[in-house]
Amino acid sequence: MQRREVQGPPRPLLEQQITPLPYPVAALGDLLRPAVERMADVIGVPCAMPAQSVLATAALASQAHANVTSTAESIRCRCTCCQ
Repeated sequence: MQRREVQGPPRPLLEQQITPLPYPVAALGDLLRPAVERMADVIGVPCAMPAQSVLATAALASQAHANVTSTAESIRCRCTCCQ
């Protein structure tokens, strides 16, 4: 394998940086929003990071209290291995 000569400084992968949209913390409601904002301030991270953790924890905690059936359970399998 031959070495290639470097031709100037490395180029960035993106020509311009795209500014991300702010995380919709207001949609978390009056219970989860203050917790997310406080965690973001204390830890020093963007609100999206603690919001994902708070949403995952809330989903896990609420699974035992909800009686939800998915649409996948109501669809009968038509393959030959299940019949």
